[in-house]
Amino acid sequence: MKEKMKRPLSILLVVSMVIALLAGSAYAVNRYFEDAKGHWAEEAIQILTDKGVISGYPDGLVHPDAISPGASLPP
Repeated sequence: MKEKMKRPLSILLVVSMVIALLAGSAYAVNRYFEDAKGHWAEEAIQILTDKGVISGYPDGLVHPDAISPGASLPP
């Protein structure tokens, strides 16, 4: 690769990574799942949500009592 192209591509890569990090962390802030209220794992679900480990299903719920095979965990 030409030397002239390395610097702009490096800058573009860094800017893209920073934007992705900021967008990802903003999505997970103050999220609460209504179907987890009163569930025995409510506290653990909230902790994992706050840390960005889980984000729930597309319908906005976490379905704490659903049986989920390991390969189909929510995104």
